[in-house]
Amino acid sequence: MVASGVTPTIQATLWGSGEWANDTDWTGPGTIITGTVNLWADPGFVDPANGDYHLLPTSAAIDAGVDAGVTVDMDGDPRPYGAGYDIGADEYFVPVPGVAFAPDRAAQAQPGEIVTFTHTLTNTGEVTDTFALTLSGGWATLLTATPLTLPVGATAAVQVQVAVPTDVLSGTVGTTVITATSQRDPAVSAAVADVVTVYTVPVIPPQAGVAFAPDRAAQAQPGAIVTFTHTLTNTGEVTDTFALTLSGGWATLLTTTPLTLPAGATAPVQVQVAVPTDALSGTVGTTVITATSQRDPAVFAAVVDVVTVYTVPVIPPQAGVAFAPDRAAQAQPGEIVTFTHTLTNTGEVTDTFALTLSGGWATLLTTTPLTLPAGATAPVQVQVAVPTDVLSGTVGTTVITATSQRDPAVFAAVVDVVTVYTVPVSPKFTIFLPLVLRQ
Repeated sequence: MVASGVTPTIQATLWGSGEWANDTDWTGPGTIITGTVNLWADPGFVDPANGDYHLLPTSAAIDAGVDAGVTVDMDGDPRPYGAGYDIGADEYFVPVPGVAFAPDRAAQAQPGEIVTFTHTLTNTGEVTDTFALTLSGGWATLLTATPLTLPVGATAAVQVQVAVPTDVLSGTVGTTVITATSQRDPAVSAAVADVVTVYTVPVIPPQAGVAFAPDRAAQAQPGAIVTFTHTLTNTGEVTDTFALTLSGGWATLLTTTPLTLPAGATAPVQVQVAVPTDALSGTVGTTVITATSQRDPAVFAAVVDVVTVYTVPVIPPQAGVAFAPDRAAQAQPGEIVTFTHTLTNTGEVTDTFALTLSGGWATLLTTTPLTLPAGATAPVQVQVAVPTDVLSGTVGTTVITATSQRDPAVFAAVVDVVTVYTVPVSPKFTIFLPLVLRQ
């Protein structure tokens, strides 16, 4: 009903037809000014009986309206959509789904290796959509949960894990295709491809290595024992055990064999050389000590110990004697004179000395022979008995000799000299004294 005095202007009107036709398009005293668009057709609602007044694709209202300055419809869908504005509150809107999936991935991997690829899934459609993820081919499993729901323009990471079989051959290519399919429109999908090329690395066993140093040399006398020390180093890439062997010479191994060493570690190796007691001067004893890897017997190292025999001339201990001092005295006939001398062993070893007398009127008071340690001394006493009938002025000379019994060529002597003198005898006189008698 149009009230009196009211003149509304209607730019675009769907008046309806059939069951939607009006008995009267308007009533009342007022006036309606209709625009250029006036349609008498079926509005084509989806389910008006249940209050769904969205437009069907066959609705006459589609693209028949005019611009009323409204940019969205009752659902918030953009307007216009399609060729023009729709008449009514609903803009017929059929969102177009879309999806982008990128990038493709490629990698190289060894048998048994696990490779993870990450892709980006984008909803390029005009409406929120849910995408189902599927795999085909290769050795991949999907790490990302499926399906994925994304708003318009949103992205999500999609991860795929590829487990290369342990028995696959080098050069084998595993290709997995991951497809994202719109659940609004299954005809809309996108896919990425993951390509894994298998390669194998030749297995190079850990290398063995050994260093053994230094060589040694020494001089030694027959019967001597010489000990040499060497350093064994594991220069390989892994723990190894080394067997030690000797060849030549007069050596024995003091170090326990075999020796186990971590890579880069060192250990001392000792060898003892016992020079034979009957080895001649100038003889050379050469011993080779070899350390051999038990991981690789072709890997070994050796050191050389050289002992040159020499002899020292045996010089027997030297004998020596000192005997002092010489003595001199005057004595009367029948007098006895005793002289004392000091005997010293100046040799390098204990020695025994024989004492002998020659000349004069002496006898030896000291027991002979005398044994003295090196450097020791002993008194030697000689007694001279001047004969009673010897004339004044007579000289008696006695030589006392001490001779080494280690070396009879070594001796020393002292000389005792006694000069005889006499005392003149005064004549005897008789003195007669007077005899005086007292009355």
